[in-house]
Amino acid sequence: MKFELNSLPRNCSDEEIIDEIKRVDIIVNKDFLTKKDYDEFGKITSGAIQKRLGGWQKALTVAGLGHKYSGPTISEKMRHQSKRLTDEEVLDELRVVAKKLGKDYVSQEEVNNNSEIISPSTVIYRFGSWPNGIKNLA
Repeated sequence: MKFELNSLPRNCSDEEIIDEIKRVDIIVNKDFLTKKDYDEFGKITSGAIQKRLGGWQKALTVAGLGHKYSGPTISEKMRHQSKRLTDEEVLDELRVVAKKLGKDYVSQEEVNNNSEIISPSTVIYRFGSWPNGIKNLA
């Protein structure tokens, strides 16, 4: 029986992360590789990958899987635009995403996949936590 780690070490190389993305893509075997699907089988979280490689889209691209990205294309300009938004403008964008999806509340993944202006971290930073941010939607 072969021993295999359940997670990659914190000091793993970018190459090991890229290999892990490719491994999980083979297991998932879908047209797109979402963070949710990846996290079900990955040995490092999609959040850690995003921090390390500069975003999910960039990580997939570096792994040669850019065609499997299904979220919105986020430019560096958009990424920094949220810093200039007021709290009310952040809430307005949450409302736009919720309306687009026909929901009263939205998940972090839904915002990440449907907003071109903010990310879940913007909401958490502004309001202290995700629940504090979305409770202001009503």
